[in-house]
Amino acid sequence: MNRLAFIIECDKMRMKGAFLVLLLFISTGCLHSQSTLLPELLESYGFVTSADSTPPVISLLTPTNGSIVQPFSWINLSITDDTNVSLVLYHWDLIANETLDQPYALKARTSEVGHYLYVYANDTSDNWAGALFYFISDGAAPEIVLDTPSPGHIDGSGTEVNVTTTDLHLQTVLYNWDHNPNATGSPLLSTEFPVGDGVHTLYIYANDSASNWGTAEFSFVTDDLAPVVSCSPTNNSVLSTGANVSIHVDDASFEAMVHAWDTDSPVVVSTPSTEVLTPSGEGIHVLHVWANDTFGRNTSLDFAFEIDDTAPTLDLSSWSNGTLLTPEDTGTVVANDTHLDQVFYSWDGQNNVTYVYSLVVPADDGMHTLRLFANDTAGNTAVRGYYFEIDASSPSIQDPGDLVSVMNDTETTIEWTGHDANPGTYRVLLNGSEIASGAWTEGVPIVLAIHPTSTGTLNYTLILTDLVNHTTVDTVIVVVTQQTSHDENSLSAITFVLVLLGAGSLVSGIVVIVLWKKRELFKPTGGKPTID
Repeated sequence: MNRLAFIIECDKMRMKGAFLVLLLFISTGCLHSQSTLLPELLESYGFVTSADSTPPVISLLTPTNGSIVQPFSWINLSITDDTNVSLVLYHWDLIANETLDQPYALKARTSEVGHYLYVYANDTSDNWAGALFYFISDGAAPEIVLDTPSPGHIDGSGTEVNVTTTDLHLQTVLYNWDHNPNATGSPLLSTEFPVGDGVHTLYIYANDSASNWGTAEFSFVTDDLAPVVSCSPTNNSVLSTGANVSIHVDDASFEAMVHAWDTDSPVVVSTPSTEVLTPSGEGIHVLHVWANDTFGRNTSLDFAFEIDDTAPTLDLSSWSNGTLLTPEDTGTVVANDTHLDQVFYSWDGQNNVTYVYSLVVPADDGMHTLRLFANDTAGNTAVRGYYFEIDASSPSIQDPGDLVSVMNDTETTIEWTGHDANPGTYRVLLNGSEIASGAWTEGVPIVLAIHPTSTGTLNYTLILTDLVNHTTVDTVIVVVTQQTSHDENSLSAITFVLVLLGAGSLVSGIVVIVLWKKRELFKPTGGKPTID
């Protein structure tokens, strides 16, 4: 019999005893049934004499009675009455009563054992009701323990793994390898190493009836294959003498490695990675490698390398060193090597440019340095240096301007001055026909004497060319007029003066001497070349 039933039975016995006492009082005449003392006596013995005799109703909402719950989880009650609930009391186990207010919710106990919950409710008519509930508190997650083998164990696929999961209220065990879909396990789980060399991880998840989750992961290494040997650079690479070759053995249970060049003595290495130097002597050399693991599996491989210690040959086929160039020029590089890898060049120490078909010339006037580079796959490098003058500009001409001359003039000249770092030749055309040519000098005037024999317009054209065939043209227009006589010029001048003086002026004697002098446009100076 539980405690609540025991309390209820005691209350029933107490009520029966009180009822018998009341009957005895009435039957002996000590108390009349209509006496005002009767209700007081009935109430003193727990009999309700009011119109409401229905006690409150106490029910458990969540969780169900007898549940396994987490500490501090909520327990929700429903307490109702046909009139009104006036008081609710509760206590856990044998602890003293406490008042419980709406919404009639309280937290589970923390100690992880079974607990009794007593609830009492009273209404405004003083009707009492009681209820008893039982819960088991569980705040501990399931414990997951690896039995065999130890974590990190190296073995073949199919090796058995044993795991034990414990909990007082264990509900579910799930597991997977390497994050594959979960499978349902058992408290005594047995599974096997997956196929595939390398690290594999076993993930285990377990929960109990209180929704406590425990997790664990254990990693192991599957090793089914013989050692895998590799080297860098790769087999059949071209290398120079003394180059590094890295050897690596991939095996989870690696034990030892042995290597040797050609017919040299073998060298034993206890680590899975090592480096060796290529031997001297151009030609093919073979690196022999052997490796074994602790399961007795072994691998042997040979790697061949060609030794090349000769640098590429490198030269320019189109220009000689010091050649005068223009930006329009293109150069050709000749590089030869059995294992040629790359050719590139650099102007004036700037960034290297990969050579493709032709060299590109800078667009700036002046001296420039060129460096050529060529390397082969063995790492041998050739370097050549050159210098060139680059002429990117056409000559410039100081234009003398157009002129006016007179027929049969022997003193008028045209004077041009050319400028260029690399002067070449000139040509002079008169109305399209060449009348003079020759070499010209930077900053030294070219002087042309003209001898017009008739009136009209003359077109004198100078064509300047520099050493790289840049050309500049300048044209001077000369207008030739008819020369007038000295008397006609004097008479016209006298007439002009008389008009200025006025017809009414009294002049005792006026002598007007008019001198006319032809204007000189250009006179040759000493040291300048003159073209007659």
